[in-house]
Amino acid sequence: MKVQTIAKLLVLAATASFAQTSAQLPSFEVASVKPSQADEVGLKGMILGGPGTSDPARLTAVRISLLTLISRAYDLPFDQISGPRWMEDEYYDIMATVPKGSTKAQSKLMLQSLLAERFSLSLHREPRELPVYELTVAKGGAKLKPTAYPDAKPLRPGDAPIPFPRDVDGYPVVPVGRAGEQGVPANGLMRFSYQSQAISNLIQDLGRWFATRTGSHSSAPGRVVDKTGLTGKYDFRLEVPPGLGSEAPPPQIRTPQQTPESLLDVQDSGASTEDVFRALDKQLGLKLSKGKAVFDVLVIDRVERVPTAN
Repeated sequence: MKVQTIAKLLVLAATASFAQTSAQLPSFEVASVKPSQADEVGLKGMILGGPGTSDPARLTAVRISLLTLISRAYDLPFDQISGPRWMEDEYYDIMATVPKGSTKAQSKLMLQSLLAERFSLSLHREPRELPVYELTVAKGGAKLKPTAYPDAKPLRPGDAPIPFPRDVDGYPVVPVGRAGEQGVPANGLMRFSYQSQAISNLIQDLGRWFATRTGSHSSAPGRVVDKTGLTGKYDFRLEVPPGLGSEAPPPQIRTPQQTPESLLDVQDSGASTEDVFRALDKQLGLKLSKGKAVFDVLVIDRVERVPTAN
């Protein structure tokens, strides 16, 4: 069977699955949705409250973009959402009452229902190859030291003075007995100290450094897969170029009328990323490799700019 035929079948299956389940989604008890009049400061772009918080019965969002709402509702990064560019630039205020006993997962489904009801959102899924990075141990072996503080407590605000103290080599000093990571600029570079940290903490930073632009003021983290097999906690330092993840050109976001080939052109973040590959190998004995993997992309078929009346 041809690859194009398989892709079409995957799209049809994803579309059918969505159509079957969308009518059965749970809903908020009451919800107010209106274009935002808030200014540019404050808690804009945040969703507060809901299950698992100190205010589980109420969900509030101030000056949040439709793109962010969709990202939160479907738990996907921005580069897996394809639709009109205005979704990033139109802002809304939302207040919703959550049924008692609801879970976090159910609240996401409620957001999906809200988007369908108030914005007439309809979509389907398309499989697409996106870039990934695989982190492995280099041939010479890892150069990470097992932590001197296996029982360290997480670093908290106020545990260290600001600015962070530095050692003789210009690296920040994490307080003794604390687990944390801190970076400071030095001689045109960024120097990071990791104390009692797992590989997942490094991967989180790599995701930020290899971020891709998805619009004029949005980005998606790079996808970094841990294949090191390292399961402990370590103390290590890393020196990398500054400004990573900030130079990527914005990709093209397709509208429903455009062809699938123009769907979300994901690109590597800017210059200096190759230096991170060398830094990981030389300083930490870790190898980062580029690859690709298939992910579902949400393609917006219809969405209204003005929500229906409350």
